[in-house]
Amino acid sequence: MAHQDWKGQNIPHVIKEFDGSSFSILPVLECFLKYKKDKIDSLLPSADSYGWGDDFANSFAWAKNAYRVVDFIPDFSRYGCLPSWFPTIDRLNRKLTGQGQVDRFLFMVDLAYGGLLDDHHDVDPRLLAQAIMDLKDDLFWEYVSIEEGENIEWEIEA
Repeated sequence: MAHQDWKGQNIPHVIKEFDGSSFSILPVLECFLKYKKDKIDSLLPSADSYGWGDDFANSFAWAKNAYRVVDFIPDFSRYGCLPSWFPTIDRLNRKLTGQGQVDRFLFMVDLAYGGLLDDHHDVDPRLLAQAIMDLKDDLFWEYVSIEEGENIEWEIEA
């Protein structure tokens, strides 16, 4: 059961590649498709955000955290292109369907983002990337407790 009426935005769009292959991606993640692989790191907080007052130290710290792009880049092999680290099971260790995973991801990202916009295409890619990294860093504790408190159930495999 879906927690919220996402107005169809929990249904991944099928994107066909020029070679005939295709993948399905959530509308909220489509913003990441606009970035070339050598520019996706521009979604990370800037080196200046470290605030150490030293350009070299800030740049070094930023470079050490550049690997964080893997936390939010879409995994094209998954339904909805959810990030590879996002679990396929629920809090009770039950295997979720692809749609169950998508609905749970949207629920948690919505919380981490502070409320997704009505049209998911209008999200700020930098804020979305940060929300997804925050979600991963939090290891779901805050969000799972909300999920438990609302007694939300996701679609599980039979």
